[in-house]
Amino acid sequence: VVRICGSTPQCFEILDAADLDVDIASLDAVGPVGSVQMLAGETGASDVWYSWDDGEQWEQASAQGINPAGGAVDTLVLMDSDFDEDTGMGWAATGAAESGVHITIDGGTSWQGTGLMDTDINSVRAAAITDSENMFLLTRGVSPAEEVFRYASDWERVYEVAQYGAGLIAAPDFVSCVGDYVVVGQTGTLNLALSVDGGQMFAEPDYEPNDNINSFLMIGEEDWWVGDDDGDLWVTDDAGDRCWDSYG
Repeated sequence: VVRICGSTPQCFEILDAADLDVDIASLDAVGPVGSVQMLAGETGASDVWYSWDDGEQWEQASAQGINPAGGAVDTLVLMDSDFDEDTGMGWAATGAAESGVHITIDGGTSWQGTGLMDTDINSVRAAAITDSENMFLLTRGVSPAEEVFRYASDWERVYEVAQYGAGLIAAPDFVSCVGDYVVVGQTGTLNLALSVDGGQMFAEPDYEPNDNINSFLMIGEEDWWVGDDDGDLWVTDDAGDRCWDSYG
């Protein structure tokens, strides 16, 4: 786990988290600096880890019920904005076939599966939740290959390759959102697609990073950070309306 110190993305600190000796597939955080709480989903396993002290110490959650069909898979985690270690609500999605979403209401101590039956959702590969508590799941299917579903009071498909054609993003593998802004992208490429209306319509931003995307983070609706394959950081504060700034 790497922590960015200071108000600009120019100072990085690798946390000496000796008790987190696993590969991390996903990470979410809430709270101010000094008391940041985090959930981490493990790579190739259905395990969840949590930290209440800025990532200095980690404990493995009981992960009760997070044992999906399909064997070892990555676990994706999400935290509610008012998450805390006693009553925090969070979600864990698993990427195996016949996978599902699990929920905790006690800060990650116990987990309960929430059914995705009677939906077309299969093999979750990315997940995000907005400030308004709409949840987005990026899934891998057969035809089309990738789809994004939104949940408010029911599941609704909002992005599919067949809808936009291969000209926008042929194989998205991450989704992120803040407020009404939703970004879908594909690592290993420069490709991003933006929706400013909660996933109703998607289009390319005017400008994208100058190197292949390795990781993506939305700080705010128009504040995005992208890590590239060379270890550099690209930053935009206008949702890609102008050229991105680079650090590295």
